[in-house]
Amino acid sequence: MQDHEPNLRSALTALKGVGPALAAKLERLNLYRIEDLLFLLPLRYEDRSNLVPIGSLKAGDRCLMEGEVLLAETVFRGRRSLLVRISDGTGQITLRYFYFSRQQQSQFVAGARVSAFGDVRAGSGGLEMVHPEYHRVDGENEQDMEESLTPIYPTTEGMHQLSWRGMTDKALVVLAEHPQGLPDLLPEALLRSLEIRLGAPNYPHDTVTMSGSVLSKRSEEGRGVIELGLRGYNRIGDHVTGSVVIELPARSVGRVQR
Repeated sequence: MQDHEPNLRSALTALKGVGPALAAKLERLNLYRIEDLLFLLPLRYEDRSNLVPIGSLKAGDRCLMEGEVLLAETVFRGRRSLLVRISDGTGQITLRYFYFSRQQQSQFVAGARVSAFGDVRAGSGGLEMVHPEYHRVDGENEQDMEESLTPIYPTTEGMHQLSWRGMTDKALVVLAEHPQGLPDLLPEALLRSLEIRLGAPNYPHDTVTMSGSVLSKRSEEGRGVIELGLRGYNRIGDHVTGSVVIELPARSVGRVQR
């Protein structure tokens, strides 16, 4: 039990639901304190605001769909798995889970409505999604449709995107309760240069994944100078590449990990 309310400097275990085992996984990504979650930037954003009819799905799609559970069964065909067959009246698809709990099994009862988001692939019995994110959408468990883009965070083994979004939401609540601590986390910076080069075209509805890396770090007259490499790519190739050079107080340079 916490003796006081968590603040931005508190260990991640101060957040509800983050125990020692989960904290150990977060350390793999150099995340130790609540403030670290505020600087965990998404790899990309996905549009989960549109439902796609199951009958129009094809292998290779990544989308959101919704339907009624027709059948849920555990099978042992080489590997134990939970198979959930759902239909929306236009077609049927199977949700396949290799890792699942009894609580998950109990949610997939015949007649229940669920929404699922994931990659569609061709299976031995037709189209399927393997380990899609899902929600019950009937009765008191009904979920609102996403009205904005959904962030996808860098992850590590044993961590799911729902967990990341839940933790970052909690970190933002702490920030809202302790806004005075934010200036200390954002040291004064000076932009020295920015070079951008455009490459492959980007069309409407294309997804651009942005990434960055630290190319160099050095000290000059009590200031830290950091050069970052930037890349944004889509299904065609590199849409934009470039570099940026910034100055920070020397004490802040050591905090830059990548």
